[in-house]
Amino acid sequence: MPAITEQLGALSRALDSAQSGDRDVLGRIVAEFGFASKLRDLHPDSADQWTGLIEQAAGQVGAALESGGDLRAAVSAAEDILAPVGEVAKTYTIHNAGHGHIDMNWMWSWPETVSVTVDTFTTVLRLMDAYDDFCYSQSQASVYDLLRLHDPDLLARIRERVDEGRWEITASHWVEADKNVSGGESFCRHLLYTRAFMKEHFGLDPEDITIDWEPDTFGHAHTIPSFLAGGGVKRYYHCRSGIGSDRPPVFWWQGPDGSRVLVYKEISSSWYNGRIEPGMADSMISFCKTTGLRTWLNVYGVGDHGGGPTRADIERCHDMDTWPVYPNWVLSTTKPFYELLEENGDKWPVLDHELNFEFQGCYTTQTTIKKANRFSENRLYQAEAAATLANAVTGMAYPGERLREGWINTLFSQFHDILPGSGVRDTREYCMGQFQETMARSGSISTRALRQIAAQMDTASVAGEPDALPGPASGSGAGFDSELGGISHLDGQADAARPFVVFNLSGTKRSGVVEATIWDAPWDAGRIVATDDAGNSCAAQEVKDGNYWGHNFITVVFPAQDIPPMGRRTYVLQEGTAAVANPLQHSGRGIVENEHVRVEIDWNTGGIKSLVDKASGAELADAANPMGVFEFAIERDHGMTSWVIGDIMSSDELRDVEKLDIQAGPYQTAFVSTIKVADSTITCETIVRAGDPTVELNIAVNWLERGYPARGVPMLRLHVPTALSDVTPTYEIPYGTVTREENSGEEVPSQRFCDLTGKVSGGIVGKDAGLLIVNDSKYGFALTDASLSATLIRSSYDPDPLPEIGDHVIRIGLRPHAGDLTAADMIADGVAINQPLAVIATDAHAGSLPPSGTWLDIAPANVALAAVKQAESGDGIILRFYETEGKDVDATVGLADALSGTSATQVDLLERPVEESTASISGGKLSVKVPAHGIVSVLVK
Repeated sequence: MPAITEQLGALSRALDSAQSGDRDVLGRIVAEFGFASKLRDLHPDSADQWTGLIEQAAGQVGAALESGGDLRAAVSAAEDILAPVGEVAKTYTIHNAGHGHIDMNWMWSWPETVSVTVDTFTTVLRLMDAYDDFCYSQSQASVYDLLRLHDPDLLARIRERVDEGRWEITASHWVEADKNVSGGESFCRHLLYTRAFMKEHFGLDPEDITIDWEPDTFGHAHTIPSFLAGGGVKRYYHCRSGIGSDRPPVFWWQGPDGSRVLVYKEISSSWYNGRIEPGMADSMISFCKTTGLRTWLNVYGVGDHGGGPTRADIERCHDMDTWPVYPNWVLSTTKPFYELLEENGDKWPVLDHELNFEFQGCYTTQTTIKKANRFSENRLYQAEAAATLANAVTGMAYPGERLREGWINTLFSQFHDILPGSGVRDTREYCMGQFQETMARSGSISTRALRQIAAQMDTASVAGEPDALPGPASGSGAGFDSELGGISHLDGQADAARPFVVFNLSGTKRSGVVEATIWDAPWDAGRIVATDDAGNSCAAQEVKDGNYWGHNFITVVFPAQDIPPMGRRTYVLQEGTAAVANPLQHSGRGIVENEHVRVEIDWNTGGIKSLVDKASGAELADAANPMGVFEFAIERDHGMTSWVIGDIMSSDELRDVEKLDIQAGPYQTAFVSTIKVADSTITCETIVRAGDPTVELNIAVNWLERGYPARGVPMLRLHVPTALSDVTPTYEIPYGTVTREENSGEEVPSQRFCDLTGKVSGGIVGKDAGLLIVNDSKYGFALTDASLSATLIRSSYDPDPLPEIGDHVIRIGLRPHAGDLTAADMIADGVAINQPLAVIATDAHAGSLPPSGTWLDIAPANVALAAVKQAESGDGIILRFYETEGKDVDATVGLADALSGTSATQVDLLERPVEESTASISGGKLSVKVPAHGIVSVLVK
C-alpha cells in the first residue's frame, strides 16, 4: 500500500509540472490509477491482485517519465495491464444530469432573473442542437411561466425538446421553495398550480413529473412527504438536510401520516453546481460504498445565476467515457437513476422526522417579507372562503383567476432566497410589490363577498325599522384599515340603528371582543349599546375617536359571543343605555382579570409578573423575571449575516420603561409601555379582553438600527420566561405539530404558535400547566430551560444592507392553560390571531338569510379545516381538512343548504378522485375518513 501511495503521489506531482502536450494523457492515467486504487475497497476479494497490477502499471508510466520515453505508449501499456480492473470499472456508471440552478431574484432584480433564464435556456437549446445525446433537467414552474410572458417562442422550442424526452421538466412546485416558513396550504397550491401549468403548456400529467427538486432549500419540515404524496410526487432531490448522522445518500422519507417519498441526497462536494470532471468518480465511489449500487447521479451545470452545462462538460463526459479503466459516463436525465433506486427500494432506510436545521438566521431575517407571506396566506384563505360562500348564497361569480394570481404571487416569494430573507434590496422590493397586489386582490374579494352576503341577511329584524340620522354618512370610512388587505370600515348609511355582521370564516366556533367604527353619528360615545340577534344588549366600550379624511368616527369594542364556524351573527349599535356584559375586574394597580386569567403588570419593566390560569390556579409567570420583556442584542460581525446568527457581543434586557399608561375599560384593558433603545422606539400594549383566555401583546416598533461590520447585527427579541419545569415544547409545522428537545437556545422554526407544557414549579407544585404563545408574523424561536424567546427583528447587512429600517407591528398572544391543550386547541388559537373575525357594516333591511347561522360545522375537534374553495373545474367546492392528534377518525361535516350537494368525492391535492374514496353525503351531512395526521380533500357537487 505505501508503494502505491508513493507511486501515485509522484505521478500527481509530475502532472502538476507537465507540459501541455502531456497533460491530458498523464491526467487520464492518474485519474484511472486513483479510481482503480479506490475501487479495491469495493472489491476486497480482488484487492491484492489489483494492487500488484496498479504497482506494475504505475511503474511503466513512472519509468517513461524518468527516461523521457513515449508517454502515450506507456499509458496505453499501463491500461492494458489494468484490463482486469477496467472490466469491473465498466460495470459502474455515472449518470450526468445537466441542470442550471436559477435563483429567483437572489442577488439581482426581476428583470435580471428574466434575462438569466432566457439566456440559460437559449444556451441549452444550442447545446442540444450540437450534441444528440445531451439532456437537460430544469425545475420551477416559474421559469417556464416567465417564458410564457417574455419569450413564448423560446417556450415553444423547449416544448419540442420535452416531447423528444431530452428536456426533463423536474418542476412539481412553482419555485424551489422554503420548506419551514411556508404554510401548509401553500404547498397544496404549489402542486395544484404547477401541475395545471404543465398540463396546459406541455401536455404533461402528474405521472410524467414525479420529482420535487429542492437542491438548495434550507431544511425540510416533517410533513412535506404528506403533501408530496397527495400531489403525485414520489421522488425528492436535495442537498441540505441539516446536521445528523442518519442522513444517508438514499432513504425513504416518511411523513407523520405514513406517506413516503424516495430521497436522493447528493453527496458531491460541488452539489447542484457541479462540473463533469474526473474528481466526480471519487464521489461515485463514496456513494457506491454506502449503497451497494454501481450507479450514481451527478447533477452538473453552472448555477445560481444560471448558465447551466457547458461544451467543456459535454466533451469531457464523452472523453472520459472512453477511458478503459474508468466508469461509464452517460449524459442523462434523472429518471434512469431514480428507477434504479426504486427497483432497490427495500434496501433503503426510513427516516421519520424533519430534516433540519440549516441557516437558522433565515427564520428571522427580512421580517417584512415574512409578514407579507403570513398575511398573504391568511388573506387568500379568507378571500376564497368568503367568495365560495357568496357564490353559493348570492350567485356572485367566483373570482378564481384573480385568486390564483394572488396565490402565484405568494408562491413565487416563497423561493428559498426570498422568503428566508437572503436576498438584496431588489428582492425585497419586488416581493413587497407582489404583496401589495395580493392584498388588493384578497381584500377586495373578501369585502365584496361579505358585503353581498350581508345584503341578503335579515338585519331589519334586529335593527327595527330604519330611522335616518341627520346628515348623510355616504363615503365615510373609505379605505379605513384596509392597508394590509383588511376589510375597510366604509359606512354608507345613516340610520339611527347601525347593523354590523360579524363573520367567522374559520372551522371552529369563536367568541371575542370585536371592533366596530361608527361614522358621522351625533352620539354620546359613552352611551352606545350593542344588541345581538337574540335580543341581548350590552354597553359598548369606546377605544378611539377622531376624524378621518373629513368624517368623524367613534371606534368601540363589544363582546361577540358564539359566532358559529363558517358562520355569522348580526349586531346593532345605537345610542342608549345598557348594562356591561361580563366585564373585566380591576382589583388593584396593574391587576386585571376575567373568568379565565388573572394578570398583573410589573410597573418597572412593563412585563407580566403574574399570569394565573384561573381554572387550575397555576401561576405561569415569575415575578423576578417578568414575561414580555424585550432584549436588545448585537451579534458580533460575521459573514453571511442574513443566513447565520453569530455570537452575541452585547445584550441588554430593556427593563426600564420610559412611560407606562393604562387604557382601562370593561371589555378591553391595555397597559401601554414605551421603551427607547438606541435610535428606536418600542410601544407595547399588553391587552386583556373580557372572556378571552389569551393576553395579547400588540407591539409597534419604530426601528432605526442599522447593522454593519463595525457595529455587528442589532436584533430585538421578546422573552417569555415561565415558572415551569420539565418542559415539553410543541411547535407548529405546515399542517402539523412537532416536539423538539430543548436546543441550547438555538433558534428553531415554528409557524403560528409554540407551546410549553410542564410542571408548575411555583404555586401548585407538581401540577401540569402550560403556556401557548401565538403570533401573527414570526417564525424563529429559541427555548432555554423554560423560557421562550422570539426574535422580532434582525438587522442583517449582507446582501441587503438595510432590510429592517421602518415601522413594524407584531401581535403575540399568551394563553396559560392547565397542561390540557390539544393540538387542535393550539391550532384554533393560532387561527384566531391570524384570521380575526370580520366585521361588516351594513344597513337595516329585510333579507332571505336569517341574521345568524352557520354554513359548515365539523366534528370531531381533532379535524382542522384547511381550505374552502371552488373546485378548479368550476363544478363544486373543495373542502380540505387535516387530522391533528394522530388518531384515525370518521369526520362529519354539517353543511347548510347553500353548500350541501348531491355527491361527495374524496380527491387528492390536485383535485383528482382518489382510488378509494371514503366520502359520502346525505341529508346535508358530509362524512369522510381522515387518517391520523392525514390531509383529506373532498369535492362536493
